[in-house]
Amino acid sequence: MREIREYNMNGTIILGVDNGYGNVKTAHRVFPTGIIKCDSEPVLSKEYIEYDGAYYIIGEGHKGFVADKQEDDDTYILTLAAIAKELEARGFTEARIHLAVGLPLKWVQAQRNSFKQYLTRERYVSLKYRKVNYLIEIVDCTVMP
Repeated sequence: MREIREYNMNGTIILGVDNGYGNVKTAHRVFPTGIIKCDSEPVLSKEYIEYDGAYYIIGEGHKGFVADKQEDDDTYILTLAAIAKELEARGFTEARIHLAVGLPLKWVQAQRNSFKQYLTRERYVSLKYRKVNYLIEIVDCTVMP
């Protein structure tokens, strides 16, 4: 297995997440932009996160195009899944994260501040991915075109 290069600043991991319309992409993971919320633990899927009392199957179905990614919680949940997948790749279960995300050039000016607030709405996030507990501190977010 190749070594994962860490980009960090004073102990905070700088983590890029591209919330695309077809796939969510990070440095080491790519998965379909699909999400299904369940009230109970999924039996047939390992690709889910448990967050805030609900289960979210990741990569199932397909999210349709929306001009404002903040109109529901899907992009937020998919971003948390991307963070958990990246931490899993690094062998971490706890981390301080500075998100680096993008928006299409057409919308970045109008949505930059609100998208940052949307993704940093919780400083401390606790979730389970693949039955492993993760504690994430989202310290900041940079939104780029």
